[in-house]
Amino acid sequence: GGKPFDPARGKQCEAGVKYVPKDLPVVVTAAVYQLTKNNNLTADPANPTSGFSVQGGEIRSRGFELEAKAAVSANVNVTAAYSYTDAEYT
Repeated sequence: GGKPFDPARGKQCEAGVKYVPKDLPVVVTAAVYQLTKNNNLTADPANPTSGFSVQGGEIRSRGFELEAKAAVSANVNVTAAYSYTDAEYT
């Protein structure tokens, strides 16, 4: 038998801004983030079809999010959003 895996650990940092013009029915938000997670489980590279896992490596995700909301009439709101993530396993 083997020993139990260590707990996964992560750190996250995020910053954002929100802009609401005085004379327009618009809200614009933007955020950037970075997430780092350690002690991840992955398939055993020595025997990937065995169903066994090994622990190690780090996953780092960085990205940003943009969103705009506008009231185009009393009954219609429009929302547009975009997200980008760059994830890397090291």
